[in-house]
Amino acid sequence: MIRVDSLRFLNVTMVELSTSGGHFVQVHGDNLRAVCPRLFPSQKHAEHRQWVDLTNMDDDIVDLFVQWIYYGPRDTLSPLAPDEAFMILAKLQVFADDWNVPRLKNDIIWQLFMLRREKRCPTMSVVEFAFRSMAASSTFRSILVDWFVWPLDSADSANLVTVDTLEKVPRFACEVVVKYQGKSSQDPFMKGPDGLYVAVVEEIQETASAEKSDDEWQKPATRDPKCNEQVTDEVARSGTPRSKGQQEEG
Repeated sequence: MIRVDSLRFLNVTMVELSTSGGHFVQVHGDNLRAVCPRLFPSQKHAEHRQWVDLTNMDDDIVDLFVQWIYYGPRDTLSPLAPDEAFMILAKLQVFADDWNVPRLKNDIIWQLFMLRREKRCPTMSVVEFAFRSMAASSTFRSILVDWFVWPLDSADSANLVTVDTLEKVPRFACEVVVKYQGKSSQDPFMKGPDGLYVAVVEEIQETASAEKSDDEWQKPATRDPKCNEQVTDEVARSGTPRSKGQQEEG
């Protein structure tokens, strides 16, 4: 759930993200509203408590979402361990779909292409989760299908797909067969992710050069740097958002 409190003496609205286990973490309202307006109530209600049910989300996914808001994909998504990266990205994708967070969706697509470049391969448990939890039109699902239609020549992908594993996800097996019939000679991953990004309504500017990549692929649009400057000033006055446990320890 989400509770909103206004820190009137600082003129800053803090939003409290809470999951089913009672875990919560605070985030500056302006930052949350910039990337996900649906998670933030309208301004006229900002001074009252507001609750939004997030009990279907794991604590670590909510935590990672908040970290992504403040630090971006470079410091949150890129360092994920390869063995767990696919499943974490899949769960973040479900979160981004549920709450309509286009910038997060684009960063997830970018990270999937990075994993492909590193010759990593998703397990069938990730495929099963994606096809159970995401819409048929999901770009994430489509990328997983392409992963197996244009298989990697690596130890990670060896013996990954068997008749037994495909029986668990029949829809995935059907989509692989259909796409394989119309398979082109060019691996779609060689084109880069540019054509897969979701449109972001707001006008977005490039971040500082430190966040830019020399890679030939186009990175997804990032949040407005003015928003980051505002947060930096707010954090200097009110402190970096902390979880309830951290506050009690302090």
